[in-house]
Amino acid sequence: MLLSTVRVSDETKRMLVLVSSKLQEMLGRRVSFDETIRFMVQVFLEREENVAGLFGVLKGVEASELHEILRLERRVERLERVVEKLVGGGRVAE
Repeated sequence: MLLSTVRVSDETKRMLVLVSSKLQEMLGRRVSFDETIRFMVQVFLEREENVAGLFGVLKGVEASELHEILRLERRVERLERVVEKLVGGGRVAE
């Protein structure tokens, strides 16, 4: 097996050590940085695949449009809560 050296910043190394220690806790054994990096890459690829699958179902709809719709729906919900508080918990006539 061919081994390579990868240069990372001190902050990245601290994060790698943190992930490695969490992985060791999960598995109940020591793990190498190689195994930790491989685990992180696999998780990333699986999540990317899942997200891509979701967007594949939404043909013709842009992600930015969905984000804007969600943002507006949340704003409406907040405004409805404010109105409900202002009218004393009663219903507002439509």
